[in-house]
Amino acid sequence: MLVDDEPGIRHVLGALIRDFGYDVHTAESAREALEAFTANPFPIVVTDIRMPGMDGLFALLKLIDFAECGAYDRIVVDCAPTGETLALLKFPELFGWYLEKWLPAGKVALRVLSPLSKKLLKLELPDRRAMSDIERLYARLVELQQLLKDPERTSVRIVALPEKMVVEETKRNFLYLNLFGYRVDGLVVNRVLPPEVQGGFFAEWADVQKRCDLHIRTLSAAVRRGAHGARSSPPRY
Repeated sequence: MLVDDEPGIRHVLGALIRDFGYDVHTAESAREALEAFTANPFPIVVTDIRMPGMDGLFALLKLIDFAECGAYDRIVVDCAPTGETLALLKFPELFGWYLEKWLPAGKVALRVLSPLSKKLLKLELPDRRAMSDIERLYARLVELQQLLKDPERTSVRIVALPEKMVVEETKRNFLYLNLFGYRVDGLVVNRVLPPEVQGGFFAEWADVQKRCDLHIRTLSAAVRRGAHGARSSPPRY
């Protein structure tokens, strides 16, 4: 099943997958995909992480259900660029900090202000059920974080390009992933020019890639030394 809200991506990627001999069922929204998946659990699901109606965070929460059902050998998540991915992964900790600080006082404030708000402002404040929903959401976020940080069940593989700015961004990505406790066990480098086309028109581009090679290999060595003691893969070109 292929899930994406962009018709062009569904068409092109669907055609590419069909060329490999697979039958492809497409869905344009997370809701449509979940309904189709409930009726017929597909062996492979390729999905966008940011779509209208279901933000990436809530899409990630479905990972818990997929991981617990035992129907899949591997679940692969292709994440957004570094900044968005880091914001998504650290959200449970940030949300938990605000929840611990605000929720107890918020419950008391709602009990006091709710009657006044209803009488004076004709405004309904969130009730106890809404507060309980927030607590349940936080509990699910904690479960998700435990799943993603479990080195026996989850690993992160960083995808980079042999370009100076991308390599520097990849270093920052690797640093923050380690600081937040995620296991990074591999580095994949895309768009590397093969030796036979590194002259002529591509000479300057090839020179840029050669200057980045040392930085990429240094980063790869750091990945292999890290991963919380797990064995890591060398860079793949």
